Amino acid sequence: MGGVYVFLMILVVWLYGRRLTRRSDALAKWAEELSFEKLQQPVPDFYFHDLNQIANQLQTAFVRIADLLEKEHRFYVMPAMNYVPPLRLLKPIWNCWPAWNLPHRCNAP
Repeated sequence: MGGVYVFLMILVVWLYGRRLTRRSDALAKWAEELSFEKLQQPVPDFYFHDLNQIANQLQTAFVRIADLLEKEHRFYVMPAMNYVPPLRLLKPIWNCWPAWNLPHRCNAP
């Protein structure tokens, strides 16, 4: 009777492990295929609460990364005219540099 109990316990653990492995493999495949174009699609159900939390955190991280990349893109496409006034302020200072008679180590090489 004890052997049957041990066999059933091993069978249950094996089936549960197999089911968990299948779901975690599905999560890994979904994570590999996740892209910025697929962010609007709903997160699939991976049956286990912990796996669903991991999937939601991955999707949230991708959304944050997409937002940061969008902000960076908007920053880099700003016209260069935004940088001209600071350069106009620095030019007279740069032209006066030799007239300040700074110690030798402060002069430009």
